[in-house]
Amino acid sequence: MDRKVKERQAGRTLVVKVNDNSFDVSSLNSLTGLKQLNEVKNNTVFLTFNDLSSSTGAFESLQTNKSLSCRYCYYRVFFKLNGLTESSTYKDVRDTHVSWVEENTGGKVLEYNLYKNRDSFLNCGDLVVDLKSSLDLLLSLENFKNYKLDGVLGGTYYRFNKRPRRNTNYHQSSNVE
Repeated sequence: MDRKVKERQAGRTLVVKVNDNSFDVSSLNSLTGLKQLNEVKNNTVFLTFNDLSSSTGAFESLQTNKSLSCRYCYYRVFFKLNGLTESSTYKDVRDTHVSWVEENTGGKVLEYNLYKNRDSFLNCGDLVVDLKSSLDLLLSLENFKNYKLDGVLGGTYYRFNKRPRRNTNYHQSSNVE
């Protein structure tokens, strides 16, 4: 069975895992268009670039280095959306929401999913932004956690939880004789 792998869009943030301890992380500062370098534990480095062309160029050049593993970094946000009606279309809602997020956070929306059940909206969804600062703005109570897109649409952003809910029924009843 062939599974189609969805190709992810390029963003402005790269996450680089250093596989060889002899690699000098400070050499990454010379990458074209590098805006910020954050080194965290476990030999991982987050690189944020000024523009998309700089990040894609850096990604291609870092992919050739055998001492590094490199991929694009994505920040997923879950949202609730109120004000949807039967006349709302997926495309109109997506376009309005994406342009609002991009204008207010400075990040680029790489993916957008508005959840539906058959033909009706579930009033929630998720989106992916390319900058950590955009994620922080969307989740900040002082900024955009509770948002209004226009006079009708509004809602709340939440941190996306990748892990499934734990079953709260620890003790299941069983017939023991």
